Amino acid sequence: SVFNENYNRRNINSTFFSWLGPNPSRWKNIYFSEPDLILHIRPRALRSLSLELRKGHILNSHRLQPIPHMQQFADIYSNITHLNKELADRLKEVLLPNLASFSAVHQLNQFSRNDTCYDQGKFYPAHTSDPSTPLTGLLKSGKCKSIWEFCGFLRPERNYSDWADLLGAHKMLLPYPLLSLEGGTGLPLVHHGQRVCIPHRAELIIDEAD
Repeated sequence: SVFNENYNRRNINSTFFSWLGPNPSRWKNIYFSEPDLILHIRPRALRSLSLELRKGHILNSHRLQPIPHMQQFADIYSNITHLNKELADRLKEVLLPNLASFSAVHQLNQFSRNDTCYDQGKFYPAHTSDPSTPLTGLLKSGKCKSIWEFCGFLRPERNYSDWADLLGAHKMLLPYPLLSLEGGTGLPLVHHGQRVCIPHRAELIIDEAD
């Protein structure tokens, strides 16, 4: 009806102005995100990003997902092991183990000029049968109860006290280097879009001129 159409238009305009103010045209660009995500940008990159926006390009940020890791909860796990072994075993079901490649968490300084994470492009090793495309349909198929990064947690068919079974539960995460940002929570991060991000520390980059 005309009434509903006018009501919806007023409702949309009200929401629009509540976010952008009474004069939305004063904003040249808008960043869309989810309320629980934190945007990290190097200050020296702002000018280059602004130039790309002025060209009419749309910029997408990489979404990095924190993963609960045994390194951050080692003291708690150690104390609980002596008090309640059953509870300690339950912790193994919700923490990434400090084993194999998972034991290496590469810490990067987001304000360092050379600390970098190189995107390997359209390569998705979580999809073992076809790494050229992202793995989809995990939730719908029932193979994962949550996002793909957490697919190895709380699997009743897995024996988390067995190292082989524990690593097997997290097989989709095994090919991914883990990184963290200095000054943050310290939790390891992986690319939510299943892409591989190769971390490079400033002191590990060799100047060919030397």
